[in-house]
Amino acid sequence: MKKFISTALIIAISFVGFSQVNGGKYDKLFDEFLMEDFEGCLKQSFKLIDKEESRNEPEPYLYVAMIYLKFADLPEMAETYPNALKESQKYAAKAVKKDQKARNAKDENRAEQDDEGYYWEKNKEFFDQLKRSSMDEADYYFNEDNFSKAASSYSKILKWDSEDENILMITAACYYLSKNTGQGKITLEQAIKLIKDNYSDEDYDGSEVSMPALEDGVRAYTNYLIDSGDKEGAKAFMNEIYESLSWNESIRSQKRNLE
Repeated sequence: MKKFISTALIIAISFVGFSQVNGGKYDKLFDEFLMEDFEGCLKQSFKLIDKEESRNEPEPYLYVAMIYLKFADLPEMAETYPNALKESQKYAAKAVKKDQKARNAKDENRAEQDDEGYYWEKNKEFFDQLKRSSMDEADYYFNEDNFSKAASSYSKILKWDSEDENILMITAACYYLSKNTGQGKITLEQAIKLIKDNYSDEDYDGSEVSMPALEDGVRAYTNYLIDSGDKEGAKAFMNEIYESLSWNESIRSQKRNLE
């Protein structure tokens, strides 16, 4: 059943601060993070990343991503770690890439943590918080009409969550608005396909975190078409996605405004 949640309510959702990596197996990293020895945990994580026997483990990369996100939220760390959010995004993408493959397949004593997708499922709270922080940065550029920068910022989210239809939608709109129509067309096709595929499942709710991006992206793209003299194209686009998104009040309102 679809969730009828207003954009205002979604924006008002506050996240409980994530703790350490859930379901991990490196006790030393767990302890250092728990004791807020973030720089010590960062150092140990990089040591594991550099070791051949652990460089394919998602957990150290995930700790690095978590620590950098902590630093990004701490004004006193801004001078020491000026690119903390960017580093968090980079290592989150690396962690997800490592997690997309099963590990230690030939080891008869392989752990549950070696399963494909294990860390992604166990640490959704962190990935949601990183997405929210990343959207804050991208939304700033979007609201300043710096659509090229906005497209670049939104696309960073897709590096660790490539199938978020909401982020794909707003990224596509930003590509069109920044006159990168080739990439806009490719990204829009991906967004439309996922919108249709995902919402064909009546139990699919989508991401509450990124739902405003879907609404803003649809609005921005239809306005782009109208401003380009293609109101019929805007109507055709809305009709194509409307069956999947008719539960969303913002989309319903946008469709009425096109009629």
